[in-house]
Amino acid sequence: MSKKGRPEQECALVLLTEIFQLRLEAHGPDGEYTLYALGCLIDVHRRMRNFVKEEELRRKILAGWRRLRGENHFNTIQSRYQDRKSTRLNSSH
Repeated sequence: MSKKGRPEQECALVLLTEIFQLRLEAHGPDGEYTLYALGCLIDVHRRMRNFVKEEELRRKILAGWRRLRGENHFNTIQSRYQDRKSTRLNSSH
C-alpha cells in the first residue's frame, strides 16, 4: 500500500504505474523503455516516502540494467549506487 501523498503525487503514481505496465507489456521486463519508466516510478515512491516499495523497485531496476547492459554500463553503475544509497537511508527511518 502506498502512503498518502499530495494529490499531484497520487496522480503521478497512478499515471506512472499505468505507463510502466504498458511498457512492461510492450517491451518486457528488461526493455530499456520499461526500465526508464520504472526509474520514474521509483522517484515518485521516494518522494511519497514509500521507502519499502522504493527499495523493492530499486532492486528490480538494478537487475534489469545488469541483464540488459551488463555490469559496467553507466545505467547499471548508477542503479547500483542508488540502491546502496537508498538502503542506507531507508534503514535509518
